[in-house]
Amino acid sequence: MSCGNASSEKKIDQTYKEDIEAFWKSKNEVRKDNYLQLSGLLKLIDSSTVFGLNASNQPSSKKEALQTIFGNYTQLGDSLIFIPAENKIITVEADTLSARLPMVFDSYGSSQMLHQEHLKWQIITRGDNRYIRVWDAKNPAIDAFKGFETFPLNPKFILKGQFTYYDQTQTKDVESKLGYKHATDFAGFVSFEFEGKEYKLDTEADGFIMLGDATSGNTTYGGGRYYVLEIPSTNGPVTIDFNRLYNPPCAYCAFTTCLLPPSQNQLPFEILAGETTNRL
Repeated sequence: MSCGNASSEKKIDQTYKEDIEAFWKSKNEVRKDNYLQLSGLLKLIDSSTVFGLNASNQPSSKKEALQTIFGNYTQLGDSLIFIPAENKIITVEADTLSARLPMVFDSYGSSQMLHQEHLKWQIITRGDNRYIRVWDAKNPAIDAFKGFETFPLNPKFILKGQFTYYDQTQTKDVESKLGYKHATDFAGFVSFEFEGKEYKLDTEADGFIMLGDATSGNTTYGGGRYYVLEIPSTNGPVTIDFNRLYNPPCAYCAFTTCLLPPSQNQLPFEILAGETTNRL
């Protein structure tokens, strides 16, 4: 590959600044609609797991600590059943749940969503384990979050690159925050030059990239950062804008299950662009 000098001809003008500002505004709105609402991640361990709220109104599966019980998850043969507690209005798809409900899992190992007032939850599968993931639409973290500081916009980190599809999708094990390895499909890779050296990053089919660099664990999040590349339908040139590098959910929420950048996506230089760990 030859990309010449890696820097693109993109200028940091007013239009670009407004585009980046809109990008971060949209990113933070999405965060508030999803991950910032997370209030619990409870591992299913026993054949019967009681679920509810403790004295601090936090989701819990510790029976002795529960002040409010929503129900319990019971394993019956190959089926996982949710049995609602008496006098608790639990809904599924807008219908009130009055009897036991078998969990139905999609291809990602996630069950249907259950609701109780401003709370909702579902079973998710990570590795060989299942967890109750809980969202709270009134989570104080939503209003408390104002975003992250970012590095000053830098044209040095807007790069020319080349995207190349693999002949066949490459499936590689990727480490996760929870310690399990997730089989991840990579459609291709983006290659680019930076300061006279060539690098490449494995990329998923939707352009999603997990990467680490020499700032990881210092000025940026230790678990790396994420980027979404606009990829062509066939092999061809692309623009990589590291000013849009964003923190994964585990940088601002304790109840996430983030994947970590694979070893092949660890860059040896500092990317002084995108989000830092400092909050606004």
